[in-house]
Amino acid sequence: MNGLFRGEVHGSATVGARGQVVIPAEVRESLGIRPGDRLIVFVRPDRNMLGLMRAKDFNTMLTHASRLISKFKRKASRKDR
Repeated sequence: MNGLFRGEVHGSATVGARGQVVIPAEVRESLGIRPGDRLIVFVRPDRNMLGLMRAKDFNTMLTHASRLISKFKRKASRKDR
């Protein structure tokens, strides 16, 4: 799929009348998604793609990215001297 999708297919889901989608049980169990978990919704309109990520995992990713950016900034400022 040309690098757009590197995961696995785990069935399908149907959008209900209220716009709700049920994530297959196998996926919820394997990813540790529990009732009440908040999910971040990602959209690629140019590819008609939709993705979900647990909010706590997204926050962890952002924290890690922020640390890396700070590290790169420090290195770059040392090179500018």
